[in-house]
Amino acid sequence: MLCYIGHVLTDNRHGLVVNAQVTQAIGTAERDRRNQMLRDFAGTSITVGTDKNYDTAGFVATCRENNVTPHVTQNDGRVGGFHD
Repeated sequence: MLCYIGHVLTDNRHGLVVNAQVTQAIGTAERDRRNQMLRDFAGTSITVGTDKNYDTAGFVATCRENNVTPHVTQNDGRVGGFHD
C-alpha cells in the first residue's frame, strides 16, 4: 500500500532540482504540493516542464501567478485542456 509520495520540482532550462519534498499519499497530494512548491519560487524566474496531465488552465494560471514559465505537453486526447 502506497503511504508516501515524493515530489521533485526541476528547473526546465537547466535541469536542476530546485525543490524536493515527501508527503502522505492522499488523493490530492500531488496537486496540492505542486501548487505550494510553485509558490515557494514566486518572484524568481524558473521554467518547469510537465507531461500532458498538467495541461489544465488551473496549473498554467498557478504558474503565471508565481512568475514560473510552464512548458506543458499538449493533451489532445481530452476536451478542456489549456490548449483548447
